[in-house]
Amino acid sequence: MTYDTGTTLRMPRGYAETPLLTITSQCRQAFPNQLAEAGVKAVGGRQRLIEDFTHSWRDWSLVGVRHTAHWNYETHKLNDPAFVGPRGAALTLKIQTTAPANTLAVVLDVDRWRGYDWDMHDRDYALVRLRGADVYWNFSRNSLDHHTGREMAITS
Repeated sequence: MTYDTGTTLRMPRGYAETPLLTITSQCRQAFPNQLAEAGVKAVGGRQRLIEDFTHSWRDWSLVGVRHTAHWNYETHKLNDPAFVGPRGAALTLKIQTTAPANTLAVVLDVDRWRGYDWDMHDRDYALVRLRGADVYWNFSRNSLDHHTGREMAITS
């Protein structure tokens, strides 16, 4: 449950202040056979559009929002089966910049949350030079620089 406290809450450095307070509860799980027995039906389906920002940055983790030279915005939607594209599809980003000649670092972390097996963690990245105010950028994972395990540094 998320509540609007009506006052700004101070956050640790790197996080934006917010009036929202979220309280979570114990997580429960149900297996497919239990869901079927309970009459639960799947809704929705695969979607080609990962984000249209109708709900602003609601589904993203934002760090360093006010630090325009260095910030980190993350989504886990690329791991969500609802957003898996068809075989051979490319991911397209439409990027609106505040000024020409910005550089965007795009990083795809694979299995980052599996801390028990560090060597299985892959990181693919690209530094994209943005020439205009509105830019479309198509890429596939194969077009990114690939690093495995501890080879994590981004070099320009």
